[in-house]
Amino acid sequence: SAKIDGIVAKLKDSSVTGYNPTIKDEHGNTLDPVASIGEDKYFTLKDAVDIVPSQGTVKLLANLTLTETTVMDKEKTYTLDLAGYDLTGNGRAAIQVAGGNVTIENSGSAKKKITTTASTAAILLGSNDGNNRNTLLTIGEKVCVDGGSTAAGILLQGKATRETLNVQGQVSATGHSAIVTGD
Repeated sequence: SAKIDGIVAKLKDSSVTGYNPTIKDEHGNTLDPVASIGEDKYFTLKDAVDIVPSQGTVKLLANLTLTETTVMDKEKTYTLDLAGYDLTGNGRAAIQVAGGNVTIENSGSAKKKITTTASTAAILLGSNDGNNRNTLLTIGEKVCVDGGSTAAGILLQGKATRETLNVQGQVSATGHSAIVTGD
């Protein structure tokens, strides 16, 4: 499913010859799905993250540059699989884990990155929204979270959350500390 301007579109593979649904944005550009949960495809990472069931997996379908931070705030356990693709936050953190138990893994063969062009961090862990919840983020072995020369890799923040970070992969930054604790 994908929600685009109030319309929900659900795509599934079809055995019908010539089945090729097309979704266009407000400028007439054809949109390709960027994530999947099982066979269901989604046009934004946010749509997939919002609907993933507990114990489910959101899988990237392409390299993805986000212009808004994808907030993962559901009180459930699930996985984000980079699936051999990179995830970049353009001018902001790529993702914020503000609740639940999220594992970021990569089922692809080579190590893949989560990066940012912002000056904060590639990943924000925690929240100041007042919901007083636990957050757990696990970075898998074939994942590199990189803040580059302008940001931290991961920023632990939040007066309203209790953050736990488990790193099996790599967290790096050249201009800041790789992991920064905040509030």
